[in-house]
Amino acid sequence: MKERLLALALAAGSAVLAVVSFFLYAGHDDKPPEIVVKEMEISYTDGDDYSGLLKGVSAEDDRDGDLSDAVFVYKIVPLENGKAVVYYGVMDSNRNVGTAVRKVKFATGIQADAPDESGDMPDEKTEGKKDGEDHTPGDKDEASDSEELKPDGVRPVIALNADNAQIKAGGVFDALSYVKGVADDKDDQNTLYRHIHVDGQYDINTAGTYELRFYVSDSEGNTSDVKAFSLTVQ
Repeated sequence: MKERLLALALAAGSAVLAVVSFFLYAGHDDKPPEIVVKEMEISYTDGDDYSGLLKGVSAEDDRDGDLSDAVFVYKIVPLENGKAVVYYGVMDSNRNVGTAVRKVKFATGIQADAPDESGDMPDEKTEGKKDGEDHTPGDKDEASDSEELKPDGVRPVIALNADNAQIKAGGVFDALSYVKGVADDKDDQNTLYRHIHVDGQYDINTAGTYELRFYVSDSEGNTSDVKAFSLTVQ
């Protein structure tokens, strides 16, 4: 009799645990919202507001619904030949981040052949410089940023704009902001950005140095080389 009661109690306990586990799992949301970018011709001049860049951009989350109004532009990377890559982001109520990219026409807003207020033509050596700057667009450091990534055969590639970062304890660390770009022989950047992996444990509230590893995988399971990254929390 005691054995039977014990068996019934264990069965009841297992059923309760199963129900609790189900609801805990069902309540967990780790799926990022999806940003949809329509194919359309967009032009952007450096210094303009971002409203034009958000044309044709929408976002949807399986729990929060329409998040189109929450989409933001978090980075613009100029390329060669008058183009730029625009990086979009959106966050749902559970802090899952969705990303997308697209290329647009890009202008610096400087007319190389326009006379200045005195009627003289700009000097070629000083054109594009601002007060206190020692370089102009087209210098080696900026030119290197505009080099377009190419896949390594069937393997995707990932590039970072830095290999380390320092933040104050309790600050914000946005891992994706350190991704310079990704490329693959088949997948587009929107697909690849959903498969960027950042391995390694870190705690933004505890001082220390944390070693992270960035890489990206494509839809066929190929992975890029791993990029090491050091995060220092001060």
